[in-house]
Amino acid sequence: MRETEIRPTELLNEYLRLSAEDARAFFADQASFSERNCPGCDAEDADQVFEKNGFSLVRCRNCQTLYANPAPVSEVLAEFYRASPSQEYWAKTFFPAVAEARREKIFRPRVSRIREIVTKSASRPARVIDVGAGTGVMSRYAAERG
Repeated sequence: MRETEIRPTELLNEYLRLSAEDARAFFADQASFSERNCPGCDAEDADQVFEKNGFSLVRCRNCQTLYANPAPVSEVLAEFYRASPSQEYWAKTFFPAVAEARREKIFRPRVSRIREIVTKSASRPARVIDVGAGTGVMSRYAAERG
């Protein structure tokens, strides 16, 4: 699989441009940010790794999770997801343009692998959960295939 099959350059560049603008528009006031522990293991110790679009990215010393810290409070994030141009572009332009390619190149192999693991398992799970499901395309694809 080539990267451009699931992220065409021109669509990706426009999304990245909009994302950078949204970072400035929605997250400029860092007074609305709060310090937090690692979202992976709740540890307090982390090392700063880099900054991007005004966010400080840190790596947890305990589990190696990379996360933003400090991070926007939930109300600010909710407003971002409700009103940001980059999120609208992703939902209405970017993702629909690549949905079929992602289904074939990413989701089909993943669902096949999950089916293989479940089939070989001594105990059959009642359900499979897709954490970080985004728009739910992979979950729907998996459900269609039983």
